[in-house]
Amino acid sequence: MNTRRWMMGLLVACLMVVAPMLASADVLELEPVEARVLPADGSGLTKVALRFDLSGMREGKGRRIYDALLDWRVTGVSGENPSEFTAHAATSSWSVAGDSPDVAEDPVAGWDVIPDSKRADQLVRLDLRGLVEAWSEGKSSNYGIVVVTPNLSTTAVSTQLAKAKLTIRYSFIID
Repeated sequence: MNTRRWMMGLLVACLMVVAPMLASADVLELEPVEARVLPADGSGLTKVALRFDLSGMREGKGRRIYDALLDWRVTGVSGENPSEFTAHAATSSWSVAGDSPDVAEDPVAGWDVIPDSKRADQLVRLDLRGLVEAWSEGKSSNYGIVVVTPNLSTTAVSTQLAKAKLTIRYSFIID
């Protein structure tokens, strides 16, 4: 009986600590404000530039980003034989109709394919948390990302740019 009371007390104490953090949780879902397949550069790789506007993210002390996941439904990718994807920070401004961005050499994201046998297109997920944190904290400029893959044609990818979605889950830690 005492163990049960102790467990209930512990549960209530945990809820009192966690509830204020959860109460201020936000989810921001973003579509790209700019998206384009970059011109071939002789590398044999397909490169896609995407930029997201983070101005809808609430500002404030104690903000903590839990997830920043780029989900993108792409035809031609399978869970059994996945293409390799890398995401790199764009390091210069670019436009849909003109200039291509400069690209950081080192990838900024891990990736995964979430298989769904009922769909022709598969969900590619890139973890952009570190990059989104750097953008939101002003540690780097938000010129977007460049997703690179060796196995998909630029024609197929160009019709799927609008399917990319960045979901940011964050909250404010209250001291």
